[in-house]
Amino acid sequence: MSLAMAFAAWHAHGLSSLPPEAYEAFGRGIHQQSLTALGLILVALRMEKNPKPILAWLALAFAVGGFLFCGDVYWGALHGEGFGVAPMGGSLSILAWFLFALQTWWSRE
Repeated sequence: MSLAMAFAAWHAHGLSSLPPEAYEAFGRGIHQQSLTALGLILVALRMEKNPKPILAWLALAFAVGGFLFCGDVYWGALHGEGFGVAPMGGSLSILAWFLFALQTWWSRE
């Protein structure tokens, strides 16, 4: 989350010279990185209460999905073209959120 905050400051104060599309894309990357951090925090809190291997896998899915999506968006915004892995990262992030919701529902106490 601290990296997302640092990128937000850079976005607001140092990237205003980017073309509008790239500037907006970088902002979307920051938003998604913040959501990824939130997911990781929620998984960590859940693991503290009731550690299960599935939660470690969900944390990995959040981290890898966020890295692929946000990294590709950031790279594309700064260099004009990404690597094309953002859809894979986004899909993994969506899956992580869905499975986290299911695991939380199934583990109700």
